[in-house]
Amino acid sequence: MKQDHMREKDIKFASSRLSIPIKIIHEMFDEGVQEILNFTNKIIVSHKVKGLPITAVIAVGGFAMSSYVMKALRQELGGKNIPVVRPQITELALLLGAVLFGQQEDIITSRIMPYTYGVSCTMAFNAARHSAEHRFEDGGRLWANNSFRKHVTRGQAVKRGEWIVDKDYFPECDDQTSATIYVFASDKTDPIHTTDEGCQFVGQFDVEFPRTVAKPIARKAVTVAMRFGGTELEVKATSNDGKTCKKKLKF
Repeated sequence: MKQDHMREKDIKFASSRLSIPIKIIHEMFDEGVQEILNFTNKIIVSHKVKGLPITAVIAVGGFAMSSYVMKALRQELGGKNIPVVRPQITELALLLGAVLFGQQEDIITSRIMPYTYGVSCTMAFNAARHSAEHRFEDGGRLWANNSFRKHVTRGQAVKRGEWIVDKDYFPECDDQTSATIYVFASDKTDPIHTTDEGCQFVGQFDVEFPRTVAKPIARKAVTVAMRFGGTELEVKATSNDGKTCKKKLKF
């Protein structure tokens, strides 16, 4: 009650205007500012961001117009060597960015991958790496099923619209004519199996192996590439006979 009484005394009219001391204004902002700081710190230490290079934090929106808010953010993140910047028109930054991206997607030239993307496949079993539960024997050799073969690593910078990381995949036998490519994403930089924690299924598509060449199997390879940068992940499979299959996967 005493504090409310003091505030009533501090708030007054001056020159036909309501005069509120800056201390009271700061107190009105403090709870909201603390929520912003807590939320920002929560994101920085989350598993989705941990390990990624953070070069700056961009403050946008109406609150970013406040020097008091910006000072609190810079003090909080300064100890982590993360600078905080803001555009000139903070309240319209998101709207203008969305409009520009909708009209001209190539304004974004590259992206930092938030996930590791790869394909589920069978690899030669490595006791030091692969889990024994995925081990099986075939043709006198040990193999590891559900292996995560990386195409793009979390934290890697990729150019928008560029097909990257071509990798070959082979049929299991001479008479195999098609296969299904299963694409996965992981929040780990080096996932081992597609069944590991943090792995998520993105999508699948069917590819055909060349029919004109029976042997050797190596000549029946299908090359898989991925393209990032837009709102979807694109996957392309190209066989040695020139056939190409493309599919867009949302994630």
